Amino acid sequence: GGRWALHPLPVMAQVAPVYAIQPLDANGDGRMDLLLAGNYERTRANWGRFDGNHGVLLLNLGGGQWEYVPQYRSGFHIQGDVRNILSFDQSGRQLLLFGQTNAPVSGYVREQAVQ
Repeated sequence: GGRWALHPLPVMAQVAPVYAIQPLDANGDGRMDLLLAGNYERTRANWGRFDGNHGVLLLNLGGGQWEYVPQYRSGFHIQGDVRNILSFDQSGRQLLLFGQTNAPVSGYVREQAVQ
């Protein structure tokens, strides 16, 4: 049972194609937030590159509401075409690995909760 309801995401979640989504509790409030990554740089010349997504963190405010966290607060600045995000625990610290097209894997370690 139950019903689904459409809730729009913030505009920053839609500035470039999204190919990878990682749920995580970024601010320690017990709600699953979302980290979005993607881009598509190999487009036709007249369209230009779709490369405005450098890691979009959305905090879950509850009730279908999301807050975009600017990169200077989130610490994410991922360039290139991301196709996968892997999250795992390493000695009690959360590690995120980003798989990218034609680029080495990049990694981020959580130093503190996002405020």
